Amino acid sequence: MMIFAVTGCDLDTTGQEDERDPIELLEEVLPIGQSNLIYWQMDRMNRYTSIWMQHLGGIRSMEERVDRYNIDHVHHDEIWSDFYNYIYPYFESIISNGEKAGSPAYQGIGRVMKAYAFTVMTDAFGDIPMTQALNYYDATQMPVYDPQDVIIMQLISELEQATSDLYRAMETGGSVPGEKEDHIYGGDLQQWIRAANTQRLRLMLRFAHHDDSYEQLQNEFAGVDLFTGNDDNMLYRFPDMRNNPNPVHEYNERIRNVRVGKALVEKLKSVNDPRLPRLVRLNTNNNHVGSGPGESNHNASYHGNAVGNQNSPYPMITYAEMKFIQAEVFYRSGQQTQADQAFYEGVMASLDYFGVKGDDPEWEAEFADIENVTLQQIIEAKYVALAYTPEVWADYRRTGYPELTPYENASDKIPRRMLYPQDELTYNTENVPSGITLYDRVWWDVIDE
Repeated sequence: MMIFAVTGCDLDTTGQEDERDPIELLEEVLPIGQSNLIYWQMDRMNRYTSIWMQHLGGIRSMEERVDRYNIDHVHHDEIWSDFYNYIYPYFESIISNGEKAGSPAYQGIGRVMKAYAFTVMTDAFGDIPMTQALNYYDATQMPVYDPQDVIIMQLISELEQATSDLYRAMETGGSVPGEKEDHIYGGDLQQWIRAANTQRLRLMLRFAHHDDSYEQLQNEFAGVDLFTGNDDNMLYRFPDMRNNPNPVHEYNERIRNVRVGKALVEKLKSVNDPRLPRLVRLNTNNNHVGSGPGESNHNASYHGNAVGNQNSPYPMITYAEMKFIQAEVFYRSGQQTQADQAFYEGVMASLDYFGVKGDDPEWEAEFADIENVTLQQIIEAKYVALAYTPEVWADYRRTGYPELTPYENASDKIPRRMLYPQDELTYNTENVPSGITLYDRVWWDVIDE
């Protein structure tokens, strides 16, 4: 189901000079890079992590093996190679050509996209090549692996530089992409600044967890231009639904190897959550049914219309996520009143995003307007609000919530990382970390069990 655009333009990854106008290159490369990233993330990356988080259940073929934790290094080859061939080089090209063109707007957008993409990769694999990543284009030299803590620090710096670029673009001008080129914000630089700052919170949460230093994160909540509401959500909108539709919709129409997970369905049903019909379709018996680990239930439901329609946008990072980050940080810092308020705003933002805010005031009073909210309630609310996205997997590894039952015939643990691909073990032997299993922890995963 992967759909990667191939362009004849030089991506500035081989050292070759391209005589074309850099603005022309930028206008071509930006929409391709954005599209490639989203189709890559919504393919195996999201399916694997969503299956392990029991948002989905694999019912046959490769997805059934993922559901039963029966996968090996070779099953990660494509995720890895696609990233280093079709994702990362495009954003490096945008940054370099933005500099050539005197366009800080393109530079800033390229940096935000690069940071987002590398966050997804390092969360999944841990240590990965970053500073030497372009060496994959040189068959005589294989890249070294950067430690995850160093990668995250570099990504935070990249996002800080991105905001500087974007503010400079607003002050001094230069070429700015329009809706045709930018399928996320249509060239709205203020929203790109908010997206960069909110992504920085996501990354700083990893450091705060590792170092047990949540109080320092509070300084980022004030005086920084963050998301102000759902209008700021970083959403990828599919511009050509006929030729390039939402890949979840296309996958469910043609391949159908997954259904919605039992844990998600039962959680929504247990509290009569108004988001249930938006997140989960009725099955052929007009019921909402999930497939549990190892069950391979072919009669379980598909994704709901908010996620699986032909034109459903993909949420990269949202206002609801930001509010749940704030709720967690306030809670861990002993500021309960602020935690309760941020939690309420997060739940209400999610209800609004899924189009059900105000449909059930009694439900909102019971499950959103909570006094003395707990960490478990915060993360479990986030589990629903961010359904089918990999950030839920990061939260689970950090906190142990929600409490999920693994596929007992395989392990008493849920996978905590992806495996380094077989191609790396074969061709980059000197650099790839050895002996890694699905259950080993990445650097920031320091939960006590």
